[in-house]
Amino acid sequence: MTTEAATLRVTGTATSGATPDRVELRLGVEHSASSAPAALDAAAAAAHRLVAAIKAADVADHDVQTAGLSLDRGWDPEKNVPSGYVARHRFAVRTALDASGEVIAAAADAAGDDLRVESVSLAVSDTDPLRTRAQRDAFDDARTQATELARRAGRQLGPVLAIDTSPANGPIPLQPKAMRMMSADAGGPMIEGGEFTVTATIVVVYQLT
Repeated sequence: MTTEAATLRVTGTATSGATPDRVELRLGVEHSASSAPAALDAAAAAAHRLVAAIKAADVADHDVQTAGLSLDRGWDPEKNVPSGYVARHRFAVRTALDASGEVIAAAADAAGDDLRVESVSLAVSDTDPLRTRAQRDAFDDARTQATELARRAGRQLGPVLAIDTSPANGPIPLQPKAMRMMSADAGGPMIEGGEFTVTATIVVVYQLT
């Protein structure tokens, strides 16, 4: 008759963080006119100025991508009737965090009142070291728990029988730190870097002796 060996299953969790160093800006231009061709022409001219200014601010060609183009009927809210046309060009722009304020300022100078800043997304260029560190710390967390539980049960940890790694979560923005990346004196809006984190969860099964 055989007796099944006692096992202990624990879950370890850890988080690793880093300061973002990249930004994706969603910039666009919008222009209204009485006719569709006039709206498209004016928006296209503003878009050309916008892209030229962005690239002049040392943003590489491959970091500027068209994200949308639309033409819609305008609306007169007072008369509650259609009025003219609205053309929009949208772009995704990737740049270094410490250059993002300058890029936005250059875009505003080029496009003027037609400029629209739709979103600012922060990122870490290389998340692999964060993920590796989070998984390592999660394993250590699991072992610490297992050691304490085994001690309380009057047992000792044996070898690891199984490890189940859940995929680490993507970068998660936490509460921003006080970190001034671009001052008003530098000619652009201030972008706060904050912190991005990667969380790892690991399930480890130990044999008890």
